[in-house]
Amino acid sequence: ARSTSSRCSARSAASPARALGPLGVPGPSLPACPTGLSLLLLDPLGLLDPHWTVLLIPVVLGVTALNAVARALWLGPFVARYRDVGPAVMSVLGVVIFFTPVFYRSRGLTGAAEAVVRLNPLSYFIECFRPLLLGSIPTTTNLLTLAGVTVGNIILGAVVFSATRSRIPYWVA
Repeated sequence: ARSTSSRCSARSAASPARALGPLGVPGPSLPACPTGLSLLLLDPLGLLDPHWTVLLIPVVLGVTALNAVARALWLGPFVARYRDVGPAVMSVLGVVIFFTPVFYRSRGLTGAAEAVVRLNPLSYFIECFRPLLLGSIPTTTNLLTLAGVTVGNIILGAVVFSATRSRIPYWVA
């Protein structure tokens, strides 16, 4: 498998029209890599050649934000009622993030390490976001699991919050 830099070089060399700058004159050209950088900078000069999957990044970020709100709806009442739950959640979150494949890919894992990553719901957010930055589509398994986690969080958040919302002011005070 080729590295990202060799893929970028191959794509840049394969498109000679990109050697010209935005005004049609030769100028400095940036590598044509499928990155989220062009989305953030909106690429006003047209020097980058992002892949179309970059357009799906706001969708994944929106699903991530929706999950955060849904988790707050079902976890918030427990934190308000039981003061020890907040520090426990922070401790568990630190461990869960350690087992999330941010700095490594889950493809190379086997055995117990693979099982731990697959049981971690945060890993599916990373596995749906990473391919979009690299110019490919997330796997169907990752998308379906992310959808299932989202629906589960929304349902659990609606049930727990609707059952406890009248008591939250008493628990906080």
